[in-house]
Amino acid sequence: MNEDGTNNTGTMFMFSRLTAETPPWVIVVGFILIMLSVSATMMPAETNGLNQLPKRLYPHGTAVMTTLQPLSGAIGVSVFISILNSKQASYLESVANPTSKESITQAMVVGVENVYFIIFIITLIAVILSFIVYRARPVDENIPSKEKES
Repeated sequence: MNEDGTNNTGTMFMFSRLTAETPPWVIVVGFILIMLSVSATMMPAETNGLNQLPKRLYPHGTAVMTTLQPLSGAIGVSVFISILNSKQASYLESVANPTSKESITQAMVVGVENVYFIIFIITLIAVILSFIVYRARPVDENIPSKEKES
């Protein structure tokens, strides 16, 4: 997780520094890096999570993981779009001409920068926490619980 998480954190920081003049290729490359790092992080994270369960519960664990992933994604998008809209509205209230194209563009940039900075902080915390996550080993159900502890 650390290398992929660090890549993701760096890309989020880069996105928190976007301007209206940022070239589109920078955004495309950043998006590619985010997608690569998320996919490289999710597979080991899911495997590590499932290894906490006995083998007989793997189907249930997979069902929970595949349910929570889109659900948490939808919640995250809703929360961050709300933050983006709030920041845009507060920016537009502070400018002299809130209906001009330049003000609206700058409001979008300010909102996006704010959202990606918040995501950067969250990913930075996740990278730090990844250093204390241990590698789980699959639970063997054939061994009595007292023998597992030794």
